[in-house]
Amino acid sequence: MMGTAGQVDGLAGALLRCVDEPEQVAVIHSLLDRYCHRLRNRLNSMKLSLYLARRLSGGGGLLDWDRAEAASRSIEGLIDQLQQFCTPLTPVPSPGDLGDWLRDRLPSWRQLLAPRPIRLVAEGTDEPLPVTFDWIRLGQGLDGLVAAWAHCAPEEASLRLCWGRDSDRIVLRFEAEAWLARPDGEVESLALPLLARVMRAHRGSLALLDESSAIELSWPSS
Repeated sequence: MMGTAGQVDGLAGALLRCVDEPEQVAVIHSLLDRYCHRLRNRLNSMKLSLYLARRLSGGGGLLDWDRAEAASRSIEGLIDQLQQFCTPLTPVPSPGDLGDWLRDRLPSWRQLLAPRPIRLVAEGTDEPLPVTFDWIRLGQGLDGLVAAWAHCAPEEASLRLCWGRDSDRIVLRFEAEAWLARPDGEVESLALPLLARVMRAHRGSLALLDESSAIELSWPSS
């Protein structure tokens, strides 16, 4: 994943460079765990102060309350993602059909993308595609990626999802434009490194292709 990490800037790129070195993830966890807890405590105090100040002001005053609360939620979300990345990951795989699983999730993804609106087109084999995977972890990783696009992708963009078997590997691929790996948001998303850790735990990989216009997940079919 090193080549992939070089295409991503900021904290997400730095964490991607650690995915193939589990000992580095453990170091990050030891360095940041206490910091994240202290930061969360301070954030909770700030949220309480913000709530009380808004109540006492009657909703008036010079502050943009909605913007302040949105910023607080964004920071809290980033802390959650950072802690999730650092947490030891032990997959619990179970058998299932990848096509059926993806088709079940498509409605919720399209609902997330609809407000911008972003069109999601799905193309996959109609034949059964048996896969053994930790479906909860995969769902968390893909949900986070789609949620990041829902907030930051260009309006009225199109996104294509395809899946299938390539020789002895299962392949799942998103295609669009360069914004797939570089969403332009106020707060950085760690969706890519979180998903990359899930793939590595299943002996798989996450790759950015065609100048970040495609994200490909692949893992052994057996």
